[in-house]
Amino acid sequence: MKFTASPSVLASLAVAATLSIAETAAAQPADAMQTASPVYGTEAAPPADVGGFDDSLNAAREIVARIANDGVWDVYVSGRAWHGRNSYTKEERDRFNEHAWGLGFGKTLRDSRGIEQSLFALGLKDSNSRPQWAAGYLRQWIWPVADAGVEFGLGFSAMMMSRKDVFDRVPFPMAAPIASVGTRRVKLMATWVPPFARKGIGDVLLLFGRISFD
Repeated sequence: MKFTASPSVLASLAVAATLSIAETAAAQPADAMQTASPVYGTEAAPPADVGGFDDSLNAAREIVARIANDGVWDVYVSGRAWHGRNSYTKEERDRFNEHAWGLGFGKTLRDSRGIEQSLFALGLKDSNSRPQWAAGYLRQWIWPVADAGVEFGLGFSAMMMSRKDVFDRVPFPMAAPIASVGTRRVKLMATWVPPFARKGIGDVLLLFGRISFD
């Protein structure tokens, strides 16, 4: 398998290494931390970044646990993709699959401010009619339309994705904007993968639906 390191892969490795170092440092005995830390007056001051990373890691774990335990179940149905006319030639668009059929599941938790947080896993047919897998986190800010029961949402998703034509199925990180319209239980959702460094990569709009069982 031929593999070329890219900024996204290096970034994910860097994040994983940083979190691992932070967690290891946080788990050290208190006296060890004090010995290695600069002393101010009579007390040792721990490195400022250790507490920050540890707090962020604990907060992320808490969010995942709350969604998993208290969220309602979702089913995702994927259906349609469009490739940008400025990024792909007509011949490429004719060759690509735009019937991105797929199925997924997840859980969603909405708070009193109208913010939705979701965990999801989804599989669909990619542009080359091969399986594409994704799993991650989704956050939306929701705005209801008067008392009509209709609402709009805007937010983002952060996920790990696997495709045959990208790193030969080695999972890689991806973030994308999210928009939705519908009711609390049934939504039409859209995400857009922005174009990357050159034409022919990215610039794809995906439409899919979500049904929630509260």
